[in-house]
Amino acid sequence: MIRAVSWMRSCLQCSPTASFALIGSGLYVVYVLGVSLPSLDRLLWESTGFSVLGAMGAGPLIGTIKLRLLTGLAIFCVATTIVWFAVQWRRSPGRAARAVIAAALLVPYGASAAMFYRPAAHAGRIKSLRIVEPATVDYESIFAKQPLLQAPIESYDDLYQYCHWRFQTYRSELSQRWGINDQRKLEALFYMNFVSRLWGYGNPTPELRDRPGGVLSNEETGFRQIQNPTVRTYLESDIGCCTDYAFLLKQLLGRAGILNRRVTTAGHVFNEARFADGWATLDANTNMFFAGEWAAIQRRPHGSEGTVKIMVFPHQNCTNSRNPYYRPEIGQFRLRWLLTAVERTAPPLSYPDGRVVRSPGALALSH
Repeated sequence: MIRAVSWMRSCLQCSPTASFALIGSGLYVVYVLGVSLPSLDRLLWESTGFSVLGAMGAGPLIGTIKLRLLTGLAIFCVATTIVWFAVQWRRSPGRAARAVIAAALLVPYGASAAMFYRPAAHAGRIKSLRIVEPATVDYESIFAKQPLLQAPIESYDDLYQYCHWRFQTYRSELSQRWGINDQRKLEALFYMNFVSRLWGYGNPTPELRDRPGGVLSNEETGFRQIQNPTVRTYLESDIGCCTDYAFLLKQLLGRAGILNRRVTTAGHVFNEARFADGWATLDANTNMFFAGEWAAIQRRPHGSEGTVKIMVFPHQNCTNSRNPYYRPEIGQFRLRWLLTAVERTAPPLSYPDGRVVRSPGALALSH
């Protein structure tokens, strides 16, 4: 340690180029560590179960406050490097070497800015969205999965009748707590919340997150494709993906007599349903409701602040309390999907069920 300090002191005193390289690269390392803190903290959490940012009450995402802190850190590091370069400029030899080092340091600083501050510019457009978080209810009881598994459900008609019965049980409470008087919309939101709690999104093992993680193929099935799946296949799985959420929600909405269709864009699948006030977007994967069809959201006028209402419901994949369905990616995906909603250059849409879908009509209930 004493030798290292002595070597650094000699570098600062004797070699202008060495001192500039040492200080400039050291400042950049400090900045990189600041930028990498969320990722490093996530690696720590996955390996030990302990999160430094979580203990501090901060999330792992780089939000507005963290971007400001990173901006201040970047300005400090770059300014200090420039000042030290100016101080050392008159000293010779090594001016050319110091200029090369300074230019080399500006490249990664610029790359970092492009990576982290371009999304921040898009985040500014999120003002066009009016995000509402409905009043909480007893989600564990109302949308519990265990009673569903114990019920004699052998078909999608059975599943709808069970879900509709539970909806009727809690309809008044949900209408009051969520502030929704449109009973068809309230029923659709009940089904969205219900489907949202059936699975963890993708494989739970971190090393297998990039492998297929849907109901029909996942780490629990050995990544073998399940042939001829039944409704029990979907209900008994602990792992699902966006196609599964959209498929099961479509089954419930259709049997409820609600005009609906699936939508695919940017590698994601979700649902749209028709209500008295027009089409709306329901994404059970993220458990968010957009008051408008996705195509209309993409075409909205510039500068239209607060024109798109979004209801963000709690998601069990975001709850880390020894929850087997916990997936840290859902929080990140929710934010990315909100940014996709305000990005008018999003990929084109496709409709697997067709652009105009006819409702099969409500299923006759036996209760």
